[in-house]
Amino acid sequence: MTFPQRDPYHHESYRATMDRQKHVKDLIQPGESGFQTYYKKSWDDMQESARKYEEKEAKEKAERDEFYKKMAYSGADRQAAKATIEAEEKLKHGGYTK
Repeated sequence: MTFPQRDPYHHESYRATMDRQKHVKDLIQPGESGFQTYYKKSWDDMQESARKYEEKEAKEKAERDEFYKKMAYSGADRQAAKATIEAEEKLKHGGYTK
């Protein structure tokens, strides 16, 4: 147990296996299997947050599209609307566009 590198039977030891498995549940990450089972509340919270974020993004996109349609009748208005939407996107993403 003291020098597992030198012990050829270390991986077969019951005690060593139990020590390895002791905290496996605590180290599960959200993308790994078992997270949804062991951390149901956290998983549900993450799913709810993702759903709200997607709804917010869809609503903002619909508003931008509606704004652009409203302004799209003349060339000057269309260019102004496009510039406004691009400026909002830059501010939203910290100066970077998608």
